[in-house]
Amino acid sequence: MNLNLVRRFFKFTVPSIVSMWIFSLYSLVDGMFVAWGVGEHALTAVNLSLPFVSLVFTLGILLATGTSTVLSIALGQKDVERARNYFNQNLFVVIAATLLLAVLVLFNLDWVADFLGATGENHHLVKEYVGVIACFSVFFTVSYNLEVQVKADGAPHVSIIGVISCGLMNVVLDYIFVMHLHWGVWGAALATGLAQATSTAVFAVYFLTHRYPLRFGRFKPDPGAYRRIIPLGTADGLSELSNGMVIFLFNHIIQRVIGPGALVSYTIISYVNTLVLNSVIGIAHGIQPLCSYHLGAEERPVCHKFLTYGTAWPPASPPASLSCARCWPGRWWACSSSRTAPCSPPRCPLCGCTPSPSSLWASMW
Repeated sequence: MNLNLVRRFFKFTVPSIVSMWIFSLYSLVDGMFVAWGVGEHALTAVNLSLPFVSLVFTLGILLATGTSTVLSIALGQKDVERARNYFNQNLFVVIAATLLLAVLVLFNLDWVADFLGATGENHHLVKEYVGVIACFSVFFTVSYNLEVQVKADGAPHVSIIGVISCGLMNVVLDYIFVMHLHWGVWGAALATGLAQATSTAVFAVYFLTHRYPLRFGRFKPDPGAYRRIIPLGTADGLSELSNGMVIFLFNHIIQRVIGPGALVSYTIISYVNTLVLNSVIGIAHGIQPLCSYHLGAEERPVCHKFLTYGTAWPPASPPASLSCARCWPGRWWACSSSRTAPCSPPRCPLCGCTPSPSSLWASMW
């Protein structure tokens, strides 16, 4: 029995972790290509835009996690119709909420760029990146919601297919748009948006061809369901938002205390930090449909088993990532800096030291 539960644990958590890794790599890949193809000032612009990308994902995660929980409980209770109603109602709410956010941002791009900390030559680059991402933001949130619900539907392997196709598309389009067509930051954002549209199409095809238990269709409005959905999704949503807030605050503080040039170093730190954080979040998202399903089936001991497995793995992430950062500090810098730039971050005016990105990041732990 325990061996079977362990297999199911890894069957759901591994795809979730891989998915979160690839979600983390979208902006990292954009940053790498614009650093190589445009310059390190473009890499800084992408980093300044990350809090907005985090906000978009927060909206998607908030609604996806809460809906997946109530949906999985309904499936555990064998109430398929109620689960379908949650599924389709949530898609409508996600699309409506994301479109509202996109319209607000697009009509206030100058203010958004100023708020994010963009100055000088970075201002118009941040406007370009945020503006394109806002246009495709509905694909970000819908793709993430379908990726979560496909696991609740019992097909975690489809999750990997969807996010890998998105990741590969992002790399290929970044290479074409930035390195060959020289579209700069605008091209990097367009590549990310089209990649998200690709994964949305993959998940949509799955739900159109696999019509049980979840499928697209009409729904009966049930606003009261969000009294459960929003509280259930708040914790995961805040986890994603907190990462964006940390990047936002560090960006502003570093510019004031050290100077805009130091943002290049912090950009690399934030990429690694996001990768580690999303590894832990991936474990939580993997066990969520399992725990919810067995809770609905009134099998609490099984829920406790999955919870035990889930809490045993996250403590290993920081030491492992810290070891990698300390053993190969130059590689982190080389991957995200321009080919012609010197491979060392700027000196700190407070103490005169020249810290490596990995050592700065390690000290955060």
